Amino acid sequence: MIDIKLIREQREFVKKEMEKLFIPVQIDEIYELDEAKRRLLYDAECLRNNRKTLSKEIASEKDEDTISAKKNEVKRINGLIKLQEDELNAVEERLHLLMLSVPNLPGSDVPVGRDENGKCYYFLFQREEKI
Repeated sequence: MIDIKLIREQREFVKKEMEKLFIPVQIDEIYELDEAKRRLLYDAECLRNNRKTLSKEIASEKDEDTISAKKNEVKRINGLIKLQEDELNAVEERLHLLMLSVPNLPGSDVPVGRDENGKCYYFLFQREEKI
């Protein structure tokens, strides 16, 4: 499995290399799922930060009405975090399945082509060793 950073940084290069293998790979969908995953992680961390800030404010607050309002806000944020995590798990699962379908990039010394039956064969060149 190739590194997701390579797809993030050199998506077109990876697409061209996969075309050489004659294997349909959904590089664009992988890229979009990775972006969605990163965005969901960021949003979830922002919500956790807000929850932590509110919890600290509750600890230092004296007014019962304000404490009650902030506790309700913390409960609402907990629900949002749960929704974000569920969506994140679904995105991560789909991303992982797609990443497993991506073969390694072919080496520069691997010939590209099909045989007369339409099947792809790749041969690595081996050096001849003299005895």
